Amino acid sequence: DATAARLAALGVKKGDRVVISGHNHPDWPLAFFGIARAGATAVPIDPALDSVQLANVVRESEAKIVLWDEKVEEACAAEVRKIGPLTTERLSAITAVDPSLARPQIEVLEDDVASLIYTSGTTGKPKGVMLTHGNFTSLIAALAPLFPLGTGDRVLSVLPLHHTFEFTCGMLLPFSRGSRVVYLDELKGDRVSAALKEARVTAMVGVPAVWQLLERRILSQVQAKGPVVEKAFDLAADLNRQLARTTGIDLGRVLFGPVHEGLGGSIRYLISGGAALPKETQKLFAGLGFKLTEGYGLTEAAPVLTVAKPGSPAGQVGKPIPGVTIKIDSPDEHGVGEVLARGPNVMAGYTDAEATKLVKSEDGWLHTGDLGKLDRNGRLVLVGRVKDVIVTATGENVYPDDIERMLGQIPHIKELAIVGVTGRSGGERVGCIAVPEEDDSVERGVRIERAQASLRAAIGKLPYGRQPTILHLYDAPLPRTATRKVKRNEARAMLERMIHATARPD
Repeated sequence: DATAARLAALGVKKGDRVVISGHNHPDWPLAFFGIARAGATAVPIDPALDSVQLANVVRESEAKIVLWDEKVEEACAAEVRKIGPLTTERLSAITAVDPSLARPQIEVLEDDVASLIYTSGTTGKPKGVMLTHGNFTSLIAALAPLFPLGTGDRVLSVLPLHHTFEFTCGMLLPFSRGSRVVYLDELKGDRVSAALKEARVTAMVGVPAVWQLLERRILSQVQAKGPVVEKAFDLAADLNRQLARTTGIDLGRVLFGPVHEGLGGSIRYLISGGAALPKETQKLFAGLGFKLTEGYGLTEAAPVLTVAKPGSPAGQVGKPIPGVTIKIDSPDEHGVGEVLARGPNVMAGYTDAEATKLVKSEDGWLHTGDLGKLDRNGRLVLVGRVKDVIVTATGENVYPDDIERMLGQIPHIKELAIVGVTGRSGGERVGCIAVPEEDDSVERGVRIERAQASLRAAIGKLPYGRQPTILHLYDAPLPRTATRKVKRNEARAMLERMIHATARPD
């Protein structure tokens, strides 16, 4: 209420846009709800953007006010203040409690835009996704029965709050059920572990990179106890996974009590989204008795469209949530086509009307840009992105996500990406750029040779038409988005530069 009153005093009227950019902290949700109470639209911006990118989004949003924390102000103030008439305020000041301040009497309607989210194009002309209060409330109503949180639950918030997945599932959902949300000062393995224990966390939302962080921590502790303990651990995890699948009985807490205690001992729900969950990570958590549930969606759907049951096969992202309909557009002989979605959580549109027409039909169907098929039980199986499909010279469609899932975790390879590279005879060739694992105990040459041999062996097991014919090792991390997805276009450009550099002159 105090935040809304202060915004009104600064001249904010219904429908005005207010930027919010800060690292996770209770001030962030206080600011958002204050903006909503004032009848305004929040424009959440990634606090990690550089000053020029952030200023570009502020300018494009036509915001009246920018709310930021100390770090963002220090990094971006000089650039943002070039924009012109614009008020800037510290989040901590605008959200301070003051019972004497009464919020403005403004009616907030279902179709009012709650958030304007700029998903990409931060270096060119950005386009904003307009998500209404109705989009968010309908989604929360659909998710609440699937994840029945209550007043006794404590949710650890680890993803950035400007990210729609965290905003909806890690903030709005728990607050709507009266749950507590706990914020981290920094996202590091030891801080996550400390928060899980100290706050006795019962639920957490994360992207695959977060679960892999915990996976590495668990496995390294097991490996430190020697090969006998490691073998017993693997056998027990396999046994529990099979038992849960065939009988529904999960003995994870009995068999792996110390692991559960190491993660606070109170976890009920783990929700993964933002990118595909690696098969090995999913298997480990299922074996340990953690219900790691995968969801699928995109910002334009606020963002959840489907939710899978814990332990589902890789690539299978479950059935549509209540109120959402999924269909496959122009399926091929394998049933694969573009995934279309319709429901009350689908955005009002982009700020760019022409861009809206390209992805949202007049009858409400959202073109997701993802390729998938529905299995016999109506569950969605994803195979890749429309724009990432590799069309070979023989006309065959190859899906990079599919190949990456088949390859799984390869010994001595830290990460890899499958991309299409233009071939000399027309069509594309399947390429692979991979990063060898770090190992200071061996020379670089040995490490490279070992990684190459391991990668070739794994590729040799793939079906012939899907085997990458171009392989290059890259000794640095692959470029990734904020949600830890590999930037395939950049990876493709890197691979093409490597091909050009190593090509023999004609």
